[in-house]
Amino acid sequence: MINALVLAIEAAIMPKDSGGISSPFAMGLDLILGSMLVADRGRVLAWVQVRVILGGILITGLQAAKGEILLAGFQLAFSVALLMLVLGDAGKLRIAAGALVTLSCLALEGLGLAATATGRNPLTEIALTATSESEPARVLEGTRVRYTLTLPNDRWRSRKREVVKREAPAADRWVVRPDRDAHVLVIAERVEGEVEMTRFRDVAVENLRKEATSFEIVEEGPLSTPSNATTAYLIHNRRAVAGVTVEGYHALFILDGNIYQVFAFTTQAGFEDMSAELRKVIEDFKVRTSPLL
Repeated sequence: MINALVLAIEAAIMPKDSGGISSPFAMGLDLILGSMLVADRGRVLAWVQVRVILGGILITGLQAAKGEILLAGFQLAFSVALLMLVLGDAGKLRIAAGALVTLSCLALEGLGLAATATGRNPLTEIALTATSESEPARVLEGTRVRYTLTLPNDRWRSRKREVVKREAPAADRWVVRPDRDAHVLVIAERVEGEVEMTRFRDVAVENLRKEATSFEIVEEGPLSTPSNATTAYLIHNRRAVAGVTVEGYHALFILDGNIYQVFAFTTQAGFEDMSAELRKVIEDFKVRTSPLL
């Protein structure tokens, strides 16, 4: 019954493209079986076991097929924990272990749903703070190609070098605002030959699509800012990655054989509050004529 309630809440607040898998049929079935199990365990126990096994196999398989490995692992753990409670004549130790894992999964699911609804996740804030430098990042210079990245306030932090190297090796800079799960990444490189913005844009969009389970362009067009770039382009997009829907801006700049990509994004739920700040980061970005450093 609790699972049916969680599925109902998930269906109400989660974006359709977020990677969650729920349906009115599953909610209704869980509610009916849960109620009957409480009333008379013996009559429906076999059906409950079938429901848990099939749900574990099908949902885990679907999520794995979509590339949502973390969600697949979470679902598998939840299903195994439920089986520990309903298979055979469970002893006190197995019941305690199954109940602990089940309640932990439900608690994490609840925390995730609350974070989706509010755009604030305390666990994410802790993790980002721990993997970022302690000093505020206000004005940063490029390390591979010359540019200046200016942040609008003291809440932004540079991610630690080893974290950037491990999680986003192509990034020249990666700064975060931990309290809002907001990110700005810069990829800067020098290319041989002339680069056309149309081709640059197409390649960038294709790369975004490949990395996401779903991708939507909200708005796009030329970007007019004092960035010093020969040409600039802005793509406002929304995409689902690892079960989380993020929204933000992807800015493209070209100057004298150097190309720059600036990703500024946060969770979809938090985007409305952060959009002006993320847009300002894009508009304050400055490129410079220079070879590789």
